Amino acid sequence: MDRLRMNQQDMERAAEETHGRFYTLADADRLLDDLPVGTRVALTTRQPPRPLWNHLVLLALALTLLSSEWFLRKRKHLL
Repeated sequence: MDRLRMNQQDMERAAEETHGRFYTLADADRLLDDLPVGTRVALTTRQPPRPLWNHLVLLALALTLLSSEWFLRKRKHLL
C-alpha cells in the first residue's frame, strides 16, 4: 500500500514479453478493434452428455449432507 500509482513501465514490458498490448483508459476504445478474429472449434464427443443434476445418487447425497448439517447444528444448539 506504499505505492498506489500504476507502474506503466512494468506493465508495458510485461505486455511486450508476452506478445500482448498495453492499453490505458485513453486508448481502451481501440481494444475491441485490435482483438484478432477467432476460429470456431468443433467439439466432438463419443458419448452424449450426462446431466448430473438429474441423477438420483446426487440428490440423495445432497439431502444427506443437508440433513446431517441440520442434525449436528440442532444437537450442538447452534440453531
